[in-house]
Amino acid sequence: MYRTDPDPEHPLKRGRQLNVMLTGDEYEMLCRAAFKLGIARSAWVRERVYALLCRSYADELSPLTDASIRDNATMLLKELKTKDAGR
Repeated sequence: MYRTDPDPEHPLKRGRQLNVMLTGDEYEMLCRAAFKLGIARSAWVRERVYALLCRSYADELSPLTDASIRDNATMLLKELKTKDAGR
């Protein structure tokens, strides 16, 4: 699932780094998992984080429907009109 061919609209930026403190057990699990797949530890971490972010992002968007978006937009427009009328 690792993005070997990054999305051209959202390219991976070079030079970005994240430092994470792991327990000895967590580090051992990471090493074993990466070794089992035959990839570097950093690649394994990137794959897992990317999958988690994709899943989380999809979960955030799932409740959005055309009707809910329209309702939110209508509510915002009413709030703006009320604020403008109060000036």
